[in-house]
This record gives sequence, C-alpha cells and structure tokens, in this order.
Amino acid sequence: MLTNAAVKAARPRAAAYKLFDQGGLHLYVAPTGRKSFRMKFRLGGKEQLLTIGAVPEVTLDAARARCDQVREKLVRGEDPRTCELAQTGKARAFEHVARQWHTHMRPRWTEVHAGDVLGSLERDVFPAIGAMPIGAVTVPVILNALRVIEERGSLVTTGRVRQRISAVFAYAMAEDLVD
Repeated sequence: MLTNAAVKAARPRAAAYKLFDQGGLHLYVAPTGRKSFRMKFRLGGKEQLLTIGAVPEVTLDAARARCDQVREKLVRGEDPRTCELAQTGKARAFEHVARQWHTHMRPRWTEVHAGDVLGSLERDVFPAIGAMPIGAVTVPVILNALRVIEERGSLVTTGRVRQRISAVFAYAMAEDLVD
C-alpha cells in the first residue's frame, strides 16, 4: 500500500514505472519525473485506465477518495471515463490540446510555418475532431478526417496533417493528458 512518503520519494527512472496501492489505484512515474495517480478497472470485460490527476495537485487521500467514487459508478453500471470527460470539459478537447501544442512549438518555427500549421488544423482537423475529448479520438476517426483531405487531391497536405495530429498526441502523452 502506498504512503505519502513513498509518493514523495518516488524518483524518475530510465523507463516509466508504477507503485501500486489498492483497488486498482497506482502512482505512475514518468521518466520526466512527472507523477500521476491512475486507476485500473474492468468495464465490459476489458481492462481500462483512468488518470485521476497529477501530483502534487492530487494527494494520495484525494486519489483514494476518487477511486471510491469510480467504484460506486461501476457498481451502478456507469462508465466513469464518460463522467470524467464531462468534468474535464474543453480542457481535454482535441482542439484545446492541439492549440497548447502549437503554442509550445511556435518559438521553434518561423512565423509563416506557424501560420501554416495552425491553418491546416483549423481548416482540416478541428471541424472533424476538434470538439472530441482527446482520449476518444481513435485511429478510424483520424483516418476519416484524413480521407476528406485526400479526396480533395491534397496528398501532401494529408501527410503533413497526419504528422501534426501525431505530434499533438505525442505532446498530450508527454503532458499526461491522454493514456
């Protein structure tokens, strides 16, 4: 079982690792040093993962309380991830995360390139998947958005947009915004 001291003492390693508590709760420690509480549970016969929050914003006691709430929802037959997405709202929408990524990358780009990147996302990606929670964006959803660009005959743009979507997901994973 985890203790507050163990959470505080957890240090990054070359590879990510987990320190387990109880009832599916564990502390995930990324190689970057970022720590977050996560919960494993089964829904519909499949193992699922829910990120509860980052340390120190979320304490061990708060994470345990949140796990209790999740278990109550599971008993009632509710999907706790759906409730979580409703609580996080636009903060985890694909468009919001993509704009965060763009802001993060912008100093490395020329003004023209930054405009091209944001323009392609606003024109080709946000209308299709921008409002979706980033965790709900799947490969088939992305492929459908890319096929629309491809059908216009813009093959080069299709490749660039695919790379940009991939970069947004890499950023989201590094920032622990998606599992």
